[in-house]
Amino acid sequence: MVSMEFFSAEVFQNGMIIPIVIGVGLIVFCCTKWLKPKDAMVQPKPILRKSYFIKRAIPNQKWDGWDKYFVVMFTLCYGYISILQLGHTKIPTTYWQPQDAGSEVIFKVEDDAIYDAIMLIGGEGDNNNNPTTYQIGMDDIELYGSYDNTTYDLISTISDSAYMQYKTIAVDQPYPYIKMVVPNRNSVVNEIALVNTTDEMVLPVSIVQDTPNAAYPATLLIDEQDQIVIDPSWQDESYFDEVYHVRNAVEIVNGQYMYASVHPLLGTNIMAFFIALLGNHPFGWRFGGWLFGVLMVPLFYALARSLLRNRRYAAIGTALFCVDFMHITTSRIATLEPFSVFFIMGMFYFMIQYLHTSLVDTPLKKQWMYLLFCGLTMGCAWSTKWTGCYSSLGLAILFFIHFFGLIKEYCIARKKKNELVYEDVIEEQWVDIVVTTYLKKLVLTIVFCVVVFVILPILIYFGIHIIDHIWRDGYSISNMIDQIIYMYEYHIDLQATHPFQSQWYQWILDIRPIWYYIKRSNDLASSISCFSNPIITWSGFIAMFYCGWLLLKQRNDGLTITWIALLTALGPWMLVTRCVFSYHFYPSTPFYILLVVYMLRDIERKSKNTKTTSIVVWTSIIVFILFLPAICGFWTTQDYLNGFLSWLPSWNLN
Repeated sequence: MVSMEFFSAEVFQNGMIIPIVIGVGLIVFCCTKWLKPKDAMVQPKPILRKSYFIKRAIPNQKWDGWDKYFVVMFTLCYGYISILQLGHTKIPTTYWQPQDAGSEVIFKVEDDAIYDAIMLIGGEGDNNNNPTTYQIGMDDIELYGSYDNTTYDLISTISDSAYMQYKTIAVDQPYPYIKMVVPNRNSVVNEIALVNTTDEMVLPVSIVQDTPNAAYPATLLIDEQDQIVIDPSWQDESYFDEVYHVRNAVEIVNGQYMYASVHPLLGTNIMAFFIALLGNHPFGWRFGGWLFGVLMVPLFYALARSLLRNRRYAAIGTALFCVDFMHITTSRIATLEPFSVFFIMGMFYFMIQYLHTSLVDTPLKKQWMYLLFCGLTMGCAWSTKWTGCYSSLGLAILFFIHFFGLIKEYCIARKKKNELVYEDVIEEQWVDIVVTTYLKKLVLTIVFCVVVFVILPILIYFGIHIIDHIWRDGYSISNMIDQIIYMYEYHIDLQATHPFQSQWYQWILDIRPIWYYIKRSNDLASSISCFSNPIITWSGFIAMFYCGWLLLKQRNDGLTITWIALLTALGPWMLVTRCVFSYHFYPSTPFYILLVVYMLRDIERKSKNTKTTSIVVWTSIIVFILFLPAICGFWTTQDYLNGFLSWLPSWNLN
């Protein structure tokens, strides 16, 4: 950590506040200077049409300069803040694995240098080379020290280790000889280093004993000494569930048989693509999730624009989305959530576009295009994480409400045509169109929907696994079905507990964050916790009741869609009894925020002022800035985490 970070952490309680202020300031200045339109932000007047019982298409509103301004500014600001300290590119990746159980390697410290710690980092070895087990972890590795290479003293036994995480063993005596004994074949070590932590030096060592003709020589243990980080942080190693997802992604990159997989593999394959492109290091692991997190910003704006039909409220919602804690924390860690939530948002966006069409004045091909993209994104959501299936229920509800509405239109039109009772000549023309074309179009649409919402997602789900090595006997439909059963039984039977587990009602009240990471240095700390922006969450809790009351008073299609999307994303978790965490609320977050915007819009219309909206938005932004050290790992003081940011007793941030 450089001195500027220390200074910022001590003085401003945020080690990255200076680059954040400068960077965001430049982005806002440039966007305002070159993108902000000079004309006033006037909303287009709605197209007024005579109201008939037949649903007409809602025309798409063309994006203008203001839309471009908001989207570019929010996307760049969020992308810049979220990429700061995303991860380093320095980490040992070559590995050594034992030839046989009980393999020994002896190292000699050159020039009798003084060291006070032994550092090891383990990853995953060549699973294809040893079909009887998996090469992963460093459990039960024994370290011995000797002065004469004859009599050895036990220094330590490594009994717990995690994928791509450093293990540091303090050494009281600087033995010239170090012996490593590996009692089983399934251990693997990427690198071992003898370090002087005071001088921050990695000491030169040599190999004096190795297994003859070993497939993996002991020199692989000391070939990346320059990649060792003596004082590692989350930027230099994996943390939380990265130990599972990154491992699976690297297995895909290396063509390895997978150790285990309890989720579908599309998100993991996307992660693997960026690892192959950028490298096997923390930055490469997390870049894909960061990119999808950034892409969610314009997608959210488009979603809000379609529902609210107003660029100002779309901008308000996007601002709230950008400063939500859950969004930035979850898109900075190499897990599956950024991919799954992106596809969930995408499938609702395309369904909304379809719902805005009409059988009487929209070409069938255009409707099918929206349904096709909706089915594609739904299949991708399924193939990333099963939470996509929860939200698919919302799509089904929306589609069938719309479909039965079309059938009702057809029945009314048939009755009018039989009775020759029309309001005017135009209605008579519309009735003729409905009676003569609806049935054929409805039947064709149902057949098309079976293809895009049933067959296509299944093909995507089953097809994405073909390129991966999950089974030693190869890919087959039978193996895929067995894998689905295995995943279901794993999740349904999981009996694990966790000190930071929570329940759905705690998510909507922001009561129980999950603590991902902590590193302390004197009075400073680097901490990462996953929860929601409390201003947004508590406003959202009020908005649930407020918007529910609005729906009881009057019909609002956009609000109805938002409610259905939220309830189908959140509702199934009310029935789950296994160990769950606050990040499971992430798929509900976009729709929770949209409820807040609907509430603010209604308050503005009734009060004829924007004071409440300004308070909610600016307070959310300020709270986001204040909590950045607790959600992004930026250095701050322990007193700041323990004191000022500990708003609730259940918030353990340090």
